[in-house]
Formats: sequence, C-alpha cells, structure tokens
Amino acid sequence: LQALARLGWCRHSKFQEALAWLDEAAPRSDRGGWLSVGGGEETSECETTPVAVLDALTACGFSNRAALKERAAGAVRRMLASAGSSEVQLGFPNFDRTDTAEALATLARANVAFTAEMRPALSALQQAQDDRARWARSIGVPESLPIGRRPQVGEPSRWITLNATVAVLHYAVEAQLPRMFPAKPT
Repeated sequence: LQALARLGWCRHSKFQEALAWLDEAAPRSDRGGWLSVGGGEETSECETTPVAVLDALTACGFSNRAALKERAAGAVRRMLASAGSSEVQLGFPNFDRTDTAEALATLARANVAFTAEMRPALSALQQAQDDRARWARSIGVPESLPIGRRPQVGEPSRWITLNATVAVLHYAVEAQLPRMFPAKPT
C-alpha cells in the first residue's frame, strides 16, 4: 500500500479495500497495533506495518481515515518508546523492516504532534550524525536486493540522512534538541 500510494493509486478500489482490511480485520495486538504473522502464527506487534500505513495515508492526504492514522501513529510512538535511548540502528530501506530514522520521518511528514516518549529516539538519532552532517548505515543491505555496488555498514547513506534530517528538523524545537550546526555538540 505504501508503494501504491506513492505511485498515485490511492483512489483505486483494491487500495481502499486493503486499507479497510487493515483498519477492521487485520490481526490486532493488545495495544492496538498490528501483529506480525510468521510461519502461519501471530507472534508480536509489527514495527513495519504502522510506519507503512502512516506513510500511505500521508501520501494520499486522506482526512477520512483519522482513526487509522492515529492507530498507526500510536503504534510507531510505542515502537520508538520501547527502543528507548539506546544506540539507533539505521538501515537500508526495505519492505521487510523499518528503522528509527524512517519511523520518525514518517511521523514528521504526517505532522504527528511531538510527545515526550519520542525524545529519547530523537536524541539518539541526532547523536548518530557524523561531523559532516550525515548519517551512516549500521545495518547492511540485504543480500536479496539486486543492486550493483553494495553499500557497506558505516558508510554514509543519502536515504538515511534525508529521513534523519526531516525528523530532526521537524521536532528539534519541541524536543529541545541541541543545535547540530556548525558543530556537533559534545
């Protein structure tokens, strides 16, 4: 759905049907998110689904799906809060996973209000910035992706830097983050 939304298929009946399924019939966790299904059995709350749903709703500009948007935003905030202030893991964009930068950038693009539970993740993300104002990948590119030159762990990533910049700039004042420019705080 996330990809279809970005390609402009928001009004297609199959897209609308899939959104309705996610809203009404998809397996729910006790906390309101979506369950991961592995090997035919429901396991834990999925971290990727709420980010993708929120991004799809934002790309489509839907105002009639406020409950679904709030459910997805709540699940993303819970995911960020459970990660705490530990070192962030930043990876390659992939339909199978998400990372802190993508989750925070999706909240920012959806104009979700800042909450205190987001502060540790934002702070950890800001601290992952290097001296040249870039963010490096800490998760390797999956071998299953057919790409030419395989970026290495520790190498700066334009995609991750874009997502991190969107998130940090959107929430910096409310989160009371220290200024990063012209130099990284010590």
